[in-house]
Amino acid sequence: MNQQLWCRLAGCALSLWMAAVAHADFAGAQKAYAAKEFERAYLLFRELAEIGNVAAQENLAAMYVDGEGVKRDNVLGFAWASIARENGGSAAMQNIIDQLAPHLNDAAKARVAEAKSLFGKAALQERLLPAPAGSIKATNPGESCRVTQPANPDDSYPDTAKRQNLSGTVAVDAPVLADGKVHHPVVLYSIPEGVFDNAARANVFATGFAPKKVGGAVVPCVTRYKIVYRSRNAEADIAMDKALYKARAVAEAGDPVGQALYALLLFDRAKPAAPDVSGDWFLKSAQGGVPFAQYVIGVGLIADRQPDTEKAKGLTWLKLAAASGQADAKFALANYSLNRDAAAMTDAIVFAWLEDAAKANHRDATLTLAALLATGPDANRREPARAIDMIAKANWDFASDPTAQEVLAAANARLANFDEAQAVQRRAVKMAKGYGWNTAPLEARLATYVIGNVWTGNLMTGEEK
Repeated sequence: MNQQLWCRLAGCALSLWMAAVAHADFAGAQKAYAAKEFERAYLLFRELAEIGNVAAQENLAAMYVDGEGVKRDNVLGFAWASIARENGGSAAMQNIIDQLAPHLNDAAKARVAEAKSLFGKAALQERLLPAPAGSIKATNPGESCRVTQPANPDDSYPDTAKRQNLSGTVAVDAPVLADGKVHHPVVLYSIPEGVFDNAARANVFATGFAPKKVGGAVVPCVTRYKIVYRSRNAEADIAMDKALYKARAVAEAGDPVGQALYALLLFDRAKPAAPDVSGDWFLKSAQGGVPFAQYVIGVGLIADRQPDTEKAKGLTWLKLAAASGQADAKFALANYSLNRDAAAMTDAIVFAWLEDAAKANHRDATLTLAALLATGPDANRREPARAIDMIAKANWDFASDPTAQEVLAAANARLANFDEAQAVQRRAVKMAKGYGWNTAPLEARLATYVIGNVWTGNLMTGEEK
């Protein structure tokens, strides 16, 4: 049982990352260098160095000094050795600095200053690295979203997980509307991957929240928290602790994938009152070129209560992950745009992100894309028949999701199947009432179908066009 559980956890991690490592990763750079593919190694190390990977910065400095894979340039070698040193680089970097410093003229010093202004510690902090813990104060924390009636995770514990004595943890974004309910919970990541995702959504639907108020008026907001599922089997709990211990050794040895797995396990095993240190390891992994870790850092920085400066950093990380094919990052970018700009519903880039993520079987991308295909304002992009097919064929919990039923209803109305549209919309209304939602918007859409009209807008936000 212990070995099975460990393999399951390792498998979930690898499925998240290994297929998506298309851009620079540290192991790939080392492999290229060992094979004497110096030009490729230089490019890979350079990409990692620019996002703060100290080992890559050290290698880059040495390659400039030795002229491996790039024209020899002692000035840039000195610059990257200096950058690595200020980030905790080894004594070897100090040797380069000491040897070259006496030979730098004013022009060389200007080039060094330029490189440091782009990629030095201060520049990275401003452009890419999360602000130090405690340096950002939340705005009106008492007025923000918060859980008021938490649902018991045991009530949604999957039978399969129970039989296998599996424990797990799910990070969710819960967008709270004026009715104090979450209509579209988004699973950010989970361990083991996918096992508790549907259960977590059911838990969020059953949870009560206090919406955000500004000047006494209720406004939409998003609260982020984790839902923990714990097996009562002591052996399973011991197996998870052993997995954490094994992952720590790999992470401390500097393996970026191991660092991401260790961070996930820390996220899962952390006690409620203990400080969360998983972010430090996710950042190390992200700087090592692991797209999943880059996504985790990015999605953390675009959280609802983060200032715009941090959100800008988050978008940079998400774009790095998306460029490597990471589906969660593509959905996060699309969702961020759709929640902030109505014009995003007709944006070709947003559609491309959603299409790619949906092809990778991303649940929320599938639902969001289907909604736009059914009711989006761009007539040239509407494909109601495809929207129906996407919802019908998806192997997710769409049968228990009122919004998915609304997509089916709206798509049928668009195809002039108004009897079917009404039947499905009534099912959505009944389901939503069971969740305690304010069903007035759903009933208004039902009335639209009753008189033979279609509805156009964003079903994920309820905004009509």
